[in-house]
Amino acid sequence: MRVHHANQYLITDGYDNREGISHLVAGYSKVLRLHRLHSVPLNLNISGTLVEALAWSHPGFLDEIRQMRRDGLMALVGGSYAENVLTPFSAEFNTRQLNELLWLYRRHFDCPPQEVTCCWIPERVWDTSKLAPVLTNPGLLNGGYRSVLLDDRILFPIGGDYTASPRATFDECGPHRQYFSGASTSRTPYSRRDFEKAACNDKPFLGEFGRVHRILGGGGLSLLPIS
Repeated sequence: MRVHHANQYLITDGYDNREGISHLVAGYSKVLRLHRLHSVPLNLNISGTLVEALAWSHPGFLDEIRQMRRDGLMALVGGSYAENVLTPFSAEFNTRQLNELLWLYRRHFDCPPQEVTCCWIPERVWDTSKLAPVLTNPGLLNGGYRSVLLDDRILFPIGGDYTASPRATFDECGPHRQYFSGASTSRTPYSRRDFEKAACNDKPFLGEFGRVHRILGGGGLSLLPIS
């Protein structure tokens, strides 16, 4: 599954130290054109702040998204309006954030809320007991989410000893290797050569990240792991 995450502040053009909204739109449009050229469907999560910046400065890009939805090449992934980390906030606040983005999807992309069934969790910070009741709340505009996107790494538990845990084995085979598995005491650049030193094919349970998981105590929520 291909998921693109478009998340920016309310920005304009004219900065002397960063790209502006026009540069961002040019890049996003190229990505959409590639998908259209090769007829490859995509899933798009786009923050509410960026939607409003686009509506103000580049409404034509909203037309591109609407057209791709009409052509069956795009599905929208939900999230929170301002991409706030959900866990520190109250259920009431998070509900407003979730509903605001669903409203914007309907307003600007003609997307009925009930079509948005998967949620991008901001920064992938997760707490089942706190967030599952909010995300599955039938009072949400979409009637509640059915799945969430979270990092594949959290599928592998630490237990009482990280060094002998499934998490450590997973870290040895990916971009976390140098820092998390003790290969380096400081955060160093990830290199392909170090990844190739660790043969992952013979590691037990590593195939787990390639499938959908039901979240224990999640009220029916499923987890879609992302790399």
